[in-house]
Amino acid sequence: MSEFGRLRQLATIVRQHYPRRSQVVAPETKSDFHSQVYSTLVDPRVLSVKDVFERIEATDTQRSSFHVTQSQLKEKLFNMLFLLDLSAANSSKYRRAIFNNARAVFIAQTLSLFGMSELAVRTAKSGLKEAETFELTSNAIHFLRILRSHATQAGKRDEHTKLSTEIKRYVAIYSAELEGRDLWEELAVELSVTGSANVSLALQAKASSKRLTALYKRNPTFNIGLLYYRLTATCLEIHGEFRAAATLCSRAKEFLDGYPQFRSPSLYGEFAMKRLDSSLHSGDYASALQAAAQCRSMYSQGDPNWFVYMEYEFLLRMHLLRFDDAAKAFDAVRNDPRFEGLAESREHRWTLFEFYLEYAQGKYSDRDFAIRRLAALRRFRSASTAYLKDKTGFNFSILIIEMLILLESKQYKLVEERVDAMAVYRQRYMKQIPSASMFLLFLMDVARKLDAPTPTKKSPAIERKTEPTIKSSSSLEGMQILPFSWVRAKILRGLSPGR
Repeated sequence: MSEFGRLRQLATIVRQHYPRRSQVVAPETKSDFHSQVYSTLVDPRVLSVKDVFERIEATDTQRSSFHVTQSQLKEKLFNMLFLLDLSAANSSKYRRAIFNNARAVFIAQTLSLFGMSELAVRTAKSGLKEAETFELTSNAIHFLRILRSHATQAGKRDEHTKLSTEIKRYVAIYSAELEGRDLWEELAVELSVTGSANVSLALQAKASSKRLTALYKRNPTFNIGLLYYRLTATCLEIHGEFRAAATLCSRAKEFLDGYPQFRSPSLYGEFAMKRLDSSLHSGDYASALQAAAQCRSMYSQGDPNWFVYMEYEFLLRMHLLRFDDAAKAFDAVRNDPRFEGLAESREHRWTLFEFYLEYAQGKYSDRDFAIRRLAALRRFRSASTAYLKDKTGFNFSILIIEMLILLESKQYKLVEERVDAMAVYRQRYMKQIPSASMFLLFLMDVARKLDAPTPTKKSPAIERKTEPTIKSSSSLEGMQILPFSWVRAKILRGLSPGR
């Protein structure tokens, strides 16, 4: 992210807590240049320095020294962070506790530093109660150490011993939390790199799930329980047990309900989204629709998680064959002003979705349009880093849509030329994913039986194979951007005599 992007994020955070924005940066005047820049930064339509200068009056000197203005403004905004007001109705108790408790740690440590031990102890005792209520374990250790230090200086041996025991107890809990988080993040980072599962990752997930289950049994806390549900659901997905994963996500909601002090839309949304993902993989559309409705009620358009959720919403509509609704979802995302600020991988997913949506809408029957879009697809493939590394997911989806465009536009010669390449690809990458492997076999069968240059005179006798249960953790392949069964039927209709 650019320096401007970081400054804009800071301005947006501060703006949420200080409605009178001009007074945040320059209370003495509304014409102050910092104030003008700040007021412009919080406009969601402003995405660059160029946008700022289009909306404010600035001298040549101010334009040339804008980097200095950015630095000064960032320092002012950083100073405001300490005084944020999280009492708004849209801020959860848990979020407020994290912010206020972290501030209490700083205050207690600062008071101790300057020898104001009585105030430090009062702050530490108050902060410790909140830390215990919201399982802010590392903060609790800080408060206990401040209290023990005061007891030591006051010669209170019994209190010192009691506090030492408490510190050891919290350190043991914190150690378990750190181990659990390491297990989860080591798995999550591998998934983000590979994009889909492999044998070694499946083994890692199973071992990590087993270890985290043991940690949770020994320390049945909210923090470790949350990690347990996250990792175990992911492990089930990796092993293709999608119905079990969706069920676990429903249980996670019950788990969250048991800790009202931690109630947060982001946590509920996290498991609702995972349930939606797993339900899509398993073909349980009733469950997927319920999860989608839950996500819809939690995420506002333009929020970072809204963009993630909309990927699943789009896929759900495609699988239900509601292509008009899928087009509306696509337009809502691509026309949002914040779309351009998404990570490259997310932008690329929506680019790929567009090709599949066009296929579903029958646009590739126009040969000239299909030729232009094939050229665009090839440019996209060469520019996408995700394509290169995700052979069973992103890469596979591009391979399939290219074949579908060629078939729809009746470029049969090019289809036939790709048979050998498809056979190699299937053997090398897709043997362990039955649904994808079977669909590739179907496409190869179609290609071999095409009677170029007049294939439509006789419909090829293509064997209809039953699709097995999907076993893949890649959302692009595993759930299929379009159902393979629907695509198969569409291809066979296109090859029927007289069409």
